[in-house]
Amino acid sequence: MAYTGAILMFFDIEHSALFPYLLHAKPILGLTITLLIAFNYRGKKTIISLLISGLALLLLVLANYWYINLFSEWILYAAFFFAAWYNGNFQYFFRFIQRFRKKETNLG
Repeated sequence: MAYTGAILMFFDIEHSALFPYLLHAKPILGLTITLLIAFNYRGKKTIISLLISGLALLLLVLANYWYINLFSEWILYAAFFFAAWYNGNFQYFFRFIQRFRKKETNLG
């Protein structure tokens, strides 16, 4: 579910007609992603994921409510996606790439 929430953040819609209703949608979605990461506790990598997600949430709240845009919004959305991925299966993917590279160097 955290992946889905992170992907949904990338979809920007023209919300001028729905402005009062969608003003809080992305921060609530960011908070939901952070909570889902916390509920899927897996030790040290969850703490790292929570730090990434928490920082992205803080920057998203600053951008949404105080109009302090330190980063582009897509970078914040990517941070949420990476935090969910890191908590889920990033280490498996990293080990897979390393194993593939080792086979490549042994062949050459």
